[in-house]
Amino acid sequence: MSFTRKTLILFFLVSLLISAFSVSAFAQLKIGYVRPSYIFGKYEPYGEAERKIKEFEKAEDDKLQKEGESLKKKYEDAQKQAALMSDEMRAAKSEELAAKAKELAKQRDALDRAYDELYNNETGLLVKRQEELISPIINNINEILNRIGIDEEYDYIFDAEQGGVLFADEKYDISDLILKELGSEKSPKISGTIKKEGTTDEFGFIYKNINLKKDSYGIEIIGEITNNYGISY
Repeated sequence: MSFTRKTLILFFLVSLLISAFSVSAFAQLKIGYVRPSYIFGKYEPYGEAERKIKEFEKAEDDKLQKEGESLKKKYEDAQKQAALMSDEMRAAKSEELAAKAKELAKQRDALDRAYDELYNNETGLLVKRQEELISPIINNINEILNRIGIDEEYDYIFDAEQGGVLFADEKYDISDLILKELGSEKSPKISGTIKKEGTTDEFGFIYKNINLKKDSYGIEIIGEITNNYGISY
């Protein structure tokens, strides 16, 4: 499954920025960057969403594979039966054979449509499943990225993987800060609803011990989230 990560928005593009400012003005800018693949790899709900997408794809594809194998066997059986008939018998059953061939062709067309309904890049069931599970996570990350940019008064935050950044000092990497924000939220907003104390969401996250504290970045953390694997955030 290949899901584009370009939907993780950038606040501004890196191209032409340096030429737009003098050296002294550029030195006063507050700049950060993120590594989306690092965030996705560390963020459990994203991994769980990808697992569900793969399971969905496999289940649907297996079903279509079985239908294809069944249809192939019907074709082979029809050919074997026709080969055993004499010319007279084949002529006598020409209408029956033609009707069977037509029915098999209809089933083949239906199977082709089913594959398209699953894998169509624009309207397929797999794309819709990806949109359903991944988009809320991407939107949540974008909201956090925007909030950090405003609260911490960043001038620019770049995508180090998609923005053409060839080198950057690690001290400007705010990927872990975003992960802290993701893990500290009362609700990661996967389903778009507010989770209550003690409830479990679709990814197995249990919301409990709701309180306020400060992390090393001075960010307020609301609540404690524990998943079914015993990992706390």
